[in-house]
Amino acid sequence: MEDLEKDGALEGAKLSYEHITTQMKKLGADVPSKSKDHFDLLLETYSFFSELKDLTLEPKGSLVSFGAKVNEISSQIDRNKTKLDIYLAE
Repeated sequence: MEDLEKDGALEGAKLSYEHITTQMKKLGADVPSKSKDHFDLLLETYSFFSELKDLTLEPKGSLVSFGAKVNEISSQIDRNKTKLDIYLAE
């Protein structure tokens, strides 16, 4: 973790997360009713992303349980991305 702090990777990740959070707030303030379902899916994906960010910054559990949790969250993000891709193709 110390190496990531030295090269600025953690700070860059935090700034990226803050930027995404700001964009999500802007989107949420102006969602047309026909896009509500799409936004809800995007918001759910954002919550998984947020959970993954938290685990990255403060790992919890054993190596096995941590890896399992990361895989579970990553799978959720991938499933939601597939759904969003379909929505965007409409």
